[in-house]
Amino acid sequence: DKINISCRLKKDIIPAPEALLINKISIDQLKSYEVSHYSLVEQLKKKFEEWSPACFVGFNSIGFDEDVLRQGLFQSLNYPYLTTSKDNRRLDVLKLARGVSAFAPNAIVVPLKENNKQSFKLGDLTKVNQIDHRNAHDAIGDVMATLELAKKIKSSASEVWDSLLIYKKGDDIGKKFFNEDFVCYQDLVFGKLYNFAATFVCFHPVYGKSWLAAFDLKHDPRSLLELGFSELKQALFSSPAKIRQV
Repeated sequence: DKINISCRLKKDIIPAPEALLINKISIDQLKSYEVSHYSLVEQLKKKFEEWSPACFVGFNSIGFDEDVLRQGLFQSLNYPYLTTSKDNRRLDVLKLARGVSAFAPNAIVVPLKENNKQSFKLGDLTKVNQIDHRNAHDAIGDVMATLELAKKIKSSASEVWDSLLIYKKGDDIGKKFFNEDFVCYQDLVFGKLYNFAATFVCFHPVYGKSWLAAFDLKHDPRSLLELGFSELKQALFSSPAKIRQV
């Protein structure tokens, strides 16, 4: 079962020229579709509700597609958090690929850019891992490429796959930190990927287990325990950060 719909451009939206070039689509084509934006969102909502409860998977979906979907649902007067409510969960294969690169580095090939930094673009990953991605930036083409990359990760790094697949809801991570002596995890800091080993400090007073503070074990905790309140407050906001938000 699949759904693939295109809608015409909303009158209040000015398309980005670069996006038009990347997706090889013209403004005239965007205006020609019969389906309205509202109708598209309603059809997606209906189909997603038919699939639910489900785990919604994408590539960079948590960082991009989820926001677009939520915005569309909200603007159409629908509940925006469809993919994270009523037992629905979500999974981002981009985050899986990054995790595998750190904890099972031989499972997939991660290409290097000219500056010697790893590239986790879908097109770059599919090319070096010999995954068919001839229809790049086409919705179905990207979905199929993401599916094949996920299959490769599962077969090549099953232990990491099983470990990462457990944590598909925000509070799953909080429970992990709370129950373990320490946790190894990855995070982006100013666009660069870092590996951390950290131990639980506390949950957020408002958002609970979906937002927590953890102590970065690269530092000696005794340096903080011996400080007074004002010194501790200053130290917590100094660089490099000793307490990290997760």
